[in-house]
Amino acid sequence: YSVTDENKNATDRAEINSTTGELTAKKEGKIKVKARFAGAKWVYYYNATISKSLNGTYFIQNKQHSKYLQTSNNSEITELWDFDGEDHQRWEITHVSGGYYKIRSESLDEYVSVASGSTNTDNCALVFEDYKGYDRQLWKIEKSSRGNYVFYPKSTPSDKNFCMGAGNYLILGNGLNVNQRLYEDDDELRDEWRLSNTETPSFCQITLDYDKAN
Repeated sequence: YSVTDENKNATDRAEINSTTGELTAKKEGKIKVKARFAGAKWVYYYNATISKSLNGTYFIQNKQHSKYLQTSNNSEITELWDFDGEDHQRWEITHVSGGYYKIRSESLDEYVSVASGSTNTDNCALVFEDYKGYDRQLWKIEKSSRGNYVFYPKSTPSDKNFCMGAGNYLILGNGLNVNQRLYEDDDELRDEWRLSNTETPSFCQITLDYDKAN
């Protein structure tokens, strides 16, 4: 086994054990893995993309309101409140598979979920449930064109573009609901977020695709 950059030049983005094939990611970017298997006629090449893992515990701040995601007083739904740093504002984000994450409340030990029966509903409140691996409990976390994070539920129907966002402005202060809503790529930013933590990000998410054999 050997590893290079995508143009087959030396790289410092990853290291690989030449005997076992164990790959250790070091930096974000694209790499190419060369593998020759015992008894095989061909040499195989794989393209890989290393991305920064978001695994960690965060405070999640809404970019429109500058308030923080937290559990409601009755611990049933998600809301926005001024920062206080308590466990009800702390969220453990863990990669599950395929770029999807689960989001656990540190105060409840339950997970942010789209409510059962509401996966096709705009402006529905997000709830907390024990983790069962449902699509409505998994979130794709991507950066917007403005560099903020957007949370997309895996349960989104193919003809919709739902995300996590601040609800309609029935409440302008603390206690505004956080809902599943249609993403709007504009300057209002109620569906975009800032993540802050004190942990050093780890480069542990690798997407591997077969390239060719020759």
